[in-house]
Amino acid sequence: MVFRLLRPDSESVWKNEEILERYSKYRGIIDGTQPARYLIAKSIECEFTPQNSMEELEVLLREKSIEFNELLDYDVDEIKQRIVAPKSYIHLAEHLANKYLEKCIFCERQCEVNRIDGAKGFCLLSKDSYVSSAFLHMGEESVLIPSGTIFFQGCNFGCVFCQNYDISQAWKGKRDLEEIAQKTSSKELAILNTDFSTENIVTIEDFDNNGKKDFLISGDDRVIALSTQKPWGLWLSPAFSFGLPLFIALVVILIAVFELILFWIL
Repeated sequence: MVFRLLRPDSESVWKNEEILERYSKYRGIIDGTQPARYLIAKSIECEFTPQNSMEELEVLLREKSIEFNELLDYDVDEIKQRIVAPKSYIHLAEHLANKYLEKCIFCERQCEVNRIDGAKGFCLLSKDSYVSSAFLHMGEESVLIPSGTIFFQGCNFGCVFCQNYDISQAWKGKRDLEEIAQKTSSKELAILNTDFSTENIVTIEDFDNNGKKDFLISGDDRVIALSTQKPWGLWLSPAFSFGLPLFIALVVILIAVFELILFWIL
């Protein structure tokens, strides 16, 4: 796998007994011996209706959060025996989140706009999610490599030192959000996290309903890149098994050309 060449510490780190002890559950999820927390959350049944008040939903969420934390200490085999609830802890959290969007107080700016109806506050986002990019991240801490990463467009801060300023702030007042990011539904986000086969490119007809073809590019192991244009530049990405040797070959060619130029000048 390419990530083992780029980040050999992503494997060697697990030889450290202290790291292995501290991240035992995380390692268990990687190895398939521990259930991921979202799977536990899907097994917690929550009874609520659209008519429930915000206060009732918040009380129910607190009660179910206690149950969720208790389940984290259950034996793995017991957890695996649990069934998926038709209306679960995840559905409750989603429903409550949409309620908050009706008078948005998700961040400290507390704009209180109705994002469900399309109003926008400081972040310039409605109820919809917009994806700027998705790829296999090689720059995280060693225990998290490779890390499937999705960058969402929009930000409620305004940091002048932001390392992602081009996607968080630079576009504001200059371009429409739809021009620089893809409006993405929950199902499309699920596609981004699907285990694609190595070096697979899936062409999706009009992924974001803008009249143009879009591309899902799967990388080595799991996650992928998402692009609104034919992704020539992504062939050099370390997400692909041939990306690294191709990159090295291009560097060698550029060095050779540079030396030739120097030879003729001097």
